[in-house]
Parts: sequence; structure tokens; C-alpha cells
Amino acid sequence: MKARTLAWAGLISCVLLVSAQAPQDKERIEQLEKKVTELEKRLKATEELVAALNSKLQRMQDKEKVETCVHLISQLDQALESFQTDYEFYPASGNANMVKALTARGPKRPVYFEFTKDMLNEKGEVLDPWGHPLVYYNNLDKSAPKEWTSRHKSRFDLYSYGPNEKDDKGKGDDVNNWE
Repeated sequence: MKARTLAWAGLISCVLLVSAQAPQDKERIEQLEKKVTELEKRLKATEELVAALNSKLQRMQDKEKVETCVHLISQLDQALESFQTDYEFYPASGNANMVKALTARGPKRPVYFEFTKDMLNEKGEVLDPWGHPLVYYNNLDKSAPKEWTSRHKSRFDLYSYGPNEKDDKGKGDDVNNWE
């Protein structure tokens, strides 16, 4: 937008310079200056509108990503419960451990969850819609970090960093399986 504003300013300067060479056109120069001022006001209003629309679009995209993340966490929660039903334990803490367990053949089913390649990073971790690995802690086998405050004492905690893309330890805008 700033480049466009500079282009307009340059064009206007040229017009004024050419117009200034004809002193009899003083009235014309004043009209051009008024038009330039009006165009600058319109340009500023347009820039403000574009900024407002971009902000609204970002909020809509974040809402859609949150909904997608809630659905993903819900599906993984169900898959982990199926795994626990078959094996009577949850996978050890860690995103990659969870993915490995859920993609292994079970005694009663081929796999517990099918991950597409675009859902995983190079470490084999499932990613949230913002491109960050989900956080998975098994609260029963003591494999969660000591500083972690478990929300599901008899299960597991699973969460995403959420729209702000910062680890709020399951709080703030983080999307989780306990709220």
C-alpha cells in the first residue's frame, strides 16, 4: 500500500510541475491539488478497510482452525481410548509415541488412527492446524514431565498450542481434551 501511495505522490508531483509551467492555469492547479487531497483521503479509507477485512479474515481462519483442532483432538482421544481398551494401558508420553501406538496393528483392528503424510512432521509427530506438534502426556505411567499438572489423573492429556501458537501448558487459547 505504501508503494502505491508513493506512486500517487510522484504522479501528482509531476502533474503539478507541468501545470506550474503555465501561470495562467493557477485555478487549474488548485483544482488538481483538491483532487489530490480527495484521492489521498480515499486511499487512506481504502487502506483502513483492507486492514479491517484482513483482521476479520484472520479471525475467521483462526475459528475454522480451532474447530478443526477440536475435531482432531476428539478423534485422537477416541483412538487412544480404543487402544487402552485393547491393551489396558495408554501409550507412553510423547507425540511420536502416541502416533506409533495408534498406527500399529491392534488385536481387534488394523490400526487405531490413520494419519495422512501431511498430518505428520519429519519426526513422526501429528501436527495441529497451525503446524505445531500436539502435546500428549500419559498421566498413569509417570512418563509425563514432573512439572506437568495433569488434568486427567486416570487418563492422558492431549493439547494444541492453539491460535497464538505458544505453549500455555493447556491454558489460554490452547485447545485440549479436558475442557
